[in-house]
Amino acid sequence: MVVVECAGLAKVYAGQGERTHPVRNVSLTLNTGEVVAIVGPSGSGKTTLMRMLGCLLEPTSGEIRFCGEPMPNPRAAAGFRNRHVGFIFQDYALIEVESALFNVKVPMRYRRQDRLSASQRRGRAQELLGEVGLSGPIVRRLVKTLSGGERQRVAIARALANEAELVLADEPTGSLDGANTTQVMQLLRSLAAQNRAVLLITHDTELASSADRVLTMSYGRVVTVR
Repeated sequence: MVVVECAGLAKVYAGQGERTHPVRNVSLTLNTGEVVAIVGPSGSGKTTLMRMLGCLLEPTSGEIRFCGEPMPNPRAAAGFRNRHVGFIFQDYALIEVESALFNVKVPMRYRRQDRLSASQRRGRAQELLGEVGLSGPIVRRLVKTLSGGERQRVAIARALANEAELVLADEPTGSLDGANTTQVMQLLRSLAAQNRAVLLITHDTELASSADRVLTMSYGRVVTVR
C-alpha cells in the first residue's frame, strides 16, 4: 500500500533579495513494508524533504498525499504528526532527566483519539521497549545514564508509541558504532515489516545499501534511484 505520494514537491526561501531552493520538483512514493534511504552531500535538500513529508514544514509548491488523502493544513499538522508519523533523530531528542519509560509514554499523553489510561500507556511503553530489546530495571533508568545504542532504542520505541504508519529517521546511526548500527537497521526493517513505511537519511553508504531503495539527492533534486 502507498503510504506517502508526492508530486512536484518544492521548497523556496526568499530573503534579502535572494531565493534559495533546497528542494526542487521532487516526486516519489513510499510504500508499506519497505525501507527507503536518502543519501547525498550536506545541503542537498535531504532534511528539508523529510521535514515536508513529516508535516513539519509546508511545501512552497507540489502535492503530498498520505494514504490517498491530502496532507492537512498547517493548523492540523501537529495532530496529524502525533497520529501518523514517528520521528527518530540522530541526537535522540529525548528528555534526558526522565526515564526511558517516561519518554515512550509522552506521545501517548497527547493523542486526541483513542486516549489511553495511565496504566495502558505504561503497559504499551513497556511492550514497545521490550520489542527493541529493553526490559527490566533499565526502562526506569534516566535517559542520561544510558549508552548511545540504548538511547537510540528508546527513540525508536517512542516513534512507535501511537502506531505511526510512517517512520522518518534522520541519521539514526550517526553516533553509533558498527554493532549498534547493524542492530538499528534490523529494527528499522522490523518496523517496515509491520505495515509501515520507513524513510531514513544517512551518510553511511553501508547502511544505505541495506535499504530496499536508495534515492540520491543533489542541489534539491533526486538525481538517481536504485
